[in-house]
Amino acid sequence: RNLQGASLKCVSVITDRLKNETYMHFLEQSKHDKTDTLHKLKFYTVIRYLQDMYNFSVAVQRTNSWGYSHNGSFDGLIGALQRREAEFGCSPVLFKINRAEVVDYVVPTWQTKHTFLFRQPKYQASYYSVYTRPLDGVVWRCMFGVLLVAGLTLNLILKVKKTNFFFDGRDSSLSLIWLLICSAVCQQGMPVNKNAVSARIIIFVTFMFSMMVYQFYNANVLSSLLNEQYSYIRNLNDLLHSDLKAGVEDMLFNKDYFKRTTDPVSLDLYKAKIATDKHYNFFDAEYGMGLVKRGGFAFHVDTSAAYAVMRKTFSEREICEVGEVQLFPPQYVGAVAVRGSQYREYIAVGVSKLLETGLMNRIKSIWESRKPPCAKQRYSTIMAVNIREFSMALLFLLWGCMLSLFILILEIFVHKIKRRNMGRTHLKKLKPWGETYSS
Repeated sequence: RNLQGASLKCVSVITDRLKNETYMHFLEQSKHDKTDTLHKLKFYTVIRYLQDMYNFSVAVQRTNSWGYSHNGSFDGLIGALQRREAEFGCSPVLFKINRAEVVDYVVPTWQTKHTFLFRQPKYQASYYSVYTRPLDGVVWRCMFGVLLVAGLTLNLILKVKKTNFFFDGRDSSLSLIWLLICSAVCQQGMPVNKNAVSARIIIFVTFMFSMMVYQFYNANVLSSLLNEQYSYIRNLNDLLHSDLKAGVEDMLFNKDYFKRTTDPVSLDLYKAKIATDKHYNFFDAEYGMGLVKRGGFAFHVDTSAAYAVMRKTFSEREICEVGEVQLFPPQYVGAVAVRGSQYREYIAVGVSKLLETGLMNRIKSIWESRKPPCAKQRYSTIMAVNIREFSMALLFLLWGCMLSLFILILEIFVHKIKRRNMGRTHLKKLKPWGETYSS
């Protein structure tokens, strides 16, 4: 059919901040590397195909909203069609019941997918768990019990045999026994002078036991840090109870979802991680994916925008570490027109022909980036342990240094008090001699 060059009004949703260009230039000259949320740019390409098929032109009106209900009326694209300010939409919209009451959904076009993207954490626990995870709680208790028994036994032997050991050959206190046990666990050892065979046996057994535990523990910690991590976060509830921070792409349909959803997990996630008293984590796609790349952050975004950023900025290892959790399932978007529009059939038939000939899939393949494949080349990048895994060792060292300084200051203070008391006592002893001499 030929519409003989008729000029039809349509409404296009443009949420991007335009710089040094008009919105028509943005629609007609957009490059394929631009963010195309909800297929708004792809669908304008479809409209241009329909113009050639039916011989009509369009007068495009710009809006920044797909259309959401406020006190019975809609804003944005749906509102313009409700007020009959345009014939159809130059951008597709999500299927919603309240929208279907005021406009006609003509035909579905493409499926849109929004999901949380994040780098899988190496472990789902606190900072210190990397050092406690290799052994079960029962094993830890048994190990400390064995070392305690060995220390007490050695102390008993030294007391009974009166064996002299360490540098001065006199010290056999519990504190020195404790240092000996710690040195055995840390594979360091201490110089010991002893004559009792029983003491030598208990020390030998302690060092052998510590060596076996140390080898297993060291290998387990190293492998857990460098090997491919386990997928700890598999659903929305796991994400809610994880240590990851969360954010959402700054789009109106995301904010509308959290306003209308009754899903308790989604609402808890929104209150706990997205819109808190301190943070309001709504970002554009590029900034949000930058936080994902940095790690420790989950970002809910249109995959058509996210995958393009991943291809440009993520390394092979970072791509392999990316996990996905869906907030809601993928949804179709559809073309809309004024309720009872005479052009409804034109759009439906035209889009159906484009689907049959494969042009719709071709348009999607040109505009959309697929998820980058994970090239699992084990030694393609340097395996590195980050500061999170190393932090507890540094904190332990800092705590030990501070405790040592505190004890040193305390010892100096106590020593000064003792010297002062000794001086006073010495003066009191000398005073009677002075009085006798004067008399």
